[in-house]
Amino acid sequence: MQTPFIIEQTDAQLIGSKANITYEISFEHATRHCISIRMIIAKNTSPTIIAKSPVWIPGSYKVRDMNAHQHAIRIHDVNGTPLEWKWLAKHVMEIQNPTQSDIVIAYEYYANDRGVRTSHVNRNHAFIMPVACLMYVEDRMEEIHHVAIHNNVSWKTITTALSPIHEHATADITLYGALNYHILIDSPIEIGNHECISFNVAGALHEIAVITQESIDMEWLKGEIKRAVEIEYAFWGDLPYDRYVFFLLVGEGLRGGLEHLRCNVSAVEP
Repeated sequence: MQTPFIIEQTDAQLIGSKANITYEISFEHATRHCISIRMIIAKNTSPTIIAKSPVWIPGSYKVRDMNAHQHAIRIHDVNGTPLEWKWLAKHVMEIQNPTQSDIVIAYEYYANDRGVRTSHVNRNHAFIMPVACLMYVEDRMEEIHHVAIHNNVSWKTITTALSPIHEHATADITLYGALNYHILIDSPIEIGNHECISFNVAGALHEIAVITQESIDMEWLKGEIKRAVEIEYAFWGDLPYDRYVFFLLVGEGLRGGLEHLRCNVSAVEP
């Protein structure tokens, strides 16, 4: 029986969920513009695993070298034993797992490109485009995927279209998830001390995250965006989501926008 293709989710669907594919994200080397990623793949039933990186971004259909900034790759089983692997193509790796153990793919991802399609991390914040830096397992894209973010003591806020797994986050890790890989990669993440504001229309929560060093009139911005949402709702008679996020990147030389399933990212100059 073919698995249905799902591109919509609500936060309630992920509360308390379990996943056999989890990404652990931390920022030990943020000052070097690096994201540290551990991909844990459980419940393997084959002695060979194929892991891939996407080659295009939803909403921006052009072949790209997503894993060009991926380095320091280490692959081992749950006991720490290194596993043999090789590249089959520039974005495809084949991993030998003769014991069918849970495995870990660990790597660093260099993120120093500010924009609506790219990831950027420094000592002040991290903006992550999952499609650019999170790999997937061939034939397992339809499973629930979790993302565990190791909380940085100086970064107080996480904004993402991904759904929280627990109603209350722990002190060290905040866990988010998606019903499948397709939703995961279309859900950007901002972590830092950015300003956020929210409003409700027709029972749906709308969040606005402004990533900038500039002074922004958040109440004015909220009023303008809320008015646009209300007009759209009046026209269509429905809002096809439970929560929607507006990411606004403000900085010199920034422009453009990219639409996603449960959010959008827009970039403007001050």
